[in-house]
Amino acid sequence: MKKIVLIVIILLFTSESYSQNYFLYAVGNNQNGQLGVGSFSNKSKHSVVSYEGEWNSVSSGLAHTSGIKSDRSLWTWGHNGYGQLGNGTFVDKNHPVIIDAENTWITVSSGLRHTVGIVYDGRIMAWGRNNFGQLGDGTYDDKNSLVEIEGNDWVEVSSGGEFTTALKKDGTLWSWGNNEFGQLGIGSTFTQNSPVQVGEDNDWLQISAGTGHCLALKRNGTLWAWGDSYSGQVGDISFNEFHTPTQIGNDKWLKIAAGGSHSVAIKSDGTMWSWGFNGYGQLGVGSIASKFRPTQVGKDSTWKEVSCGGRHTMALKQDGSLWAWGLNSSGQVGNRTFVDARYPESISEKKNWKYINCGFESSFALNTDYIYSVERKLNTEYLSIYPNPASNSINLKISANFGDLIKIKDLFGKEIIKIKLNRLYENENFKLDINSLNSGIYFVELESNETIFFNKLIISR
Repeated sequence: MKKIVLIVIILLFTSESYSQNYFLYAVGNNQNGQLGVGSFSNKSKHSVVSYEGEWNSVSSGLAHTSGIKSDRSLWTWGHNGYGQLGNGTFVDKNHPVIIDAENTWITVSSGLRHTVGIVYDGRIMAWGRNNFGQLGDGTYDDKNSLVEIEGNDWVEVSSGGEFTTALKKDGTLWSWGNNEFGQLGIGSTFTQNSPVQVGEDNDWLQISAGTGHCLALKRNGTLWAWGDSYSGQVGDISFNEFHTPTQIGNDKWLKIAAGGSHSVAIKSDGTMWSWGFNGYGQLGVGSIASKFRPTQVGKDSTWKEVSCGGRHTMALKQDGSLWAWGLNSSGQVGNRTFVDARYPESISEKKNWKYINCGFESSFALNTDYIYSVERKLNTEYLSIYPNPASNSINLKISANFGDLIKIKDLFGKEIIKIKLNRLYENENFKLDINSLNSGIYFVELESNETIFFNKLIISR
């Protein structure tokens, strides 16, 4: 018999917490289901992507998202018009669907409309839109299932607007796809449908592909950039296209992030700097004036991670706090408004955020705690379920004069059973038949007026 731990979840802002691996939270544009929360409505506050805390990383593109769970399986959701979900169809999904559980996935990167990932043995896979050869398979045909790219020594990949960059374990840099602005860094503007080496250097350490430009760090900490710079996003005062990697200053850097037309990076001293287009405050410098060289964001020196979306930015500090700013028309900043933010704003009182990623108009973050999403603080009445695990039926005990509507939902919030109880007394017991439900994990919801309790139910047969 499986070993099961019953966890009671009350969706309230209280001092309690729910800890289990990493929970994935999403906010922002959701018109194609790219948030993975089981709906198609935008969110201005972080919503959990399934109730199971088992995520390792996530990457979002224009309107689709890919993620890796702690067991290293690959999942995708959102827009699928070009096969960018990789599930063999062209149908959108508003919740995560498993793509591959056989390979051990190390990293995955969602571009504008394509996706590229690396598995444990160094092989690289790609799928989705391929009109500029951004999949790197030697063709220009879209793919709705995974195709393998030549080589088995890849260690890092970053998907941009319609191009891809990747690093091999020997430190060499490669790129392919659209090269309209020289974003491949190969000294020309010719499109490439298979990997081409960028120069001859073999000391590249980190890469980040934006919509039409690219940033990279070398092992000595120096910052390099190339591609479209008509908004200053390369970080050089010249408003030109840069067709080969160009060094930006002589400082030492730790983290880089390329967005739609802006760039943000963290220096080795923990300070944050930004440059490029700033029409929505995405640089975080308090204005909407674009910057053509790296400009410091505030005076803090405790920044740890950064991620850029199309026109917004998200970052983590060393204390695990979450911050965001920029365009907020779809709620992607996550501050529960739709008003643009020109300075970094603290998004959550929690300080154990572990990972962040910005899509074009969406934001994702991992946290070790389950964060309550109902903004009400209640008394300590609880809903009890026994036996749990169960097989054929369950007994519900409501320990106070509270609630008369029972719902059973799956992990993605889909309502499976809804029952109106005929309650007469406190501490009543109700027997509920669950033979119609498959084995798995569910949530039993007790609702009355604006009060909601959840309990985790395991069905095992």
